[in-house]
Amino acid sequence: MVSTPLALDTPIESERIHLAALRDAGRVRRIAMASSCTKSAQRMTLSGLNRREASTDVIRQKFSRALLGFCPEFLMLGTPEMWAMSDPFELAREMHPFFETLGVNYYVTGGVAASCHGEPRSTLDLDLVVEIERSDMDLLGAALADAGFYVPSTNLENVASGVEGSLCVTHQEQCVKADIIVSQGTDFDQTRMERRELIDQAFYVCSAEDTILQKLRWAARSQSEKQWRDVQAILRIQGDTLDFGYLKQWADDLGVMDRLNQALSDEGIEE
Repeated sequence: MVSTPLALDTPIESERIHLAALRDAGRVRRIAMASSCTKSAQRMTLSGLNRREASTDVIRQKFSRALLGFCPEFLMLGTPEMWAMSDPFELAREMHPFFETLGVNYYVTGGVAASCHGEPRSTLDLDLVVEIERSDMDLLGAALADAGFYVPSTNLENVASGVEGSLCVTHQEQCVKADIIVSQGTDFDQTRMERRELIDQAFYVCSAEDTILQKLRWAARSQSEKQWRDVQAILRIQGDTLDFGYLKQWADDLGVMDRLNQALSDEGIEE
């Protein structure tokens, strides 16, 4: 049994009750909670800027930088008030019919996937993996532009030529950034695409096991505490529903077995 809470200021008994409630809530409810958390944070940011700044242009500049992580040189449409009501979870729903119409296989990963399977949390970016030939990237870029995204031309050219692995686009009305990662077609890439899950007919998401494996890989590269907490939360909420044989098989292949064993040990899981 887990004896250490995810947050050091939370009593372990309180966390057990909280995690049990999240487990019972199901994925759709956890997504709604994460979406609400993200929008609340954005509204608080906007409220603070409105109190400190008198210039609408300054508010737009600072708010867009806060949401995107950079100050856009391209034209952002809409208003900060509109942007505060948009988030990556809503964008994921909108992009599902977009990819279905194009006939492009995809799934959502990153923070949105972590909230689906684990602890709901705010996230500002939408991360997707797509199966597409690099020779078709220009067609994808044109379709994204028609759908209201700003598509950086140099980035698009680099992805098409194989210099870069992901296309970073920004929805100009919602002020939400999406990183579209091109699948490399490895065995692991193909397995993850085959195991993707459709949530409430809304969008495809990476499976819980594959989200854990990807988070372990990212944690190894970045030493990010956030990635490690996402892993812990998924393990605690999904529990014995996880396919531990699959986890260990791919953790060994991907070189993250030590980290997986550490995570399992920390959560009191013996497999």
